[in-house]
Amino acid sequence: MIIDHRLYTLKSEKLRDWLTLWEKTALVIQLEYIQNFLGMYTTEVGNHNQVIHLWGYGNLGERETRRMRMQQDPRWQDYLSQLKVLQPFVQTESRILRPTSFSPPIRTDALPTQHE
Repeated sequence: MIIDHRLYTLKSEKLRDWLTLWEKTALVIQLEYIQNFLGMYTTEVGNHNQVIHLWGYGNLGERETRRMRMQQDPRWQDYLSQLKVLQPFVQTESRILRPTSFSPPIRTDALPTQHE
């Protein structure tokens, strides 16, 4: 498994609005196409305007295929249009993480659902 680690720095006045938009609009689409949602976190210490979200993939090819399909969905294009209006981001970063040979496996069955 590889992990797509996304770090977004948002304008402080836009953080709540973006989280609401993402949860109500983007999450359902991403769950449909990407499926392996490992979590979303806001920073508690440090830069308080940051959000990290993590997605698991079997490999880079799977990531590319799933994201490409999602990009073609009209609902995703609508979400991107709403982002243009909101203009929430100061900076976005994406990293691909590979586990070391001694990393414990991520148990997706142990992860809480979005409503827990």
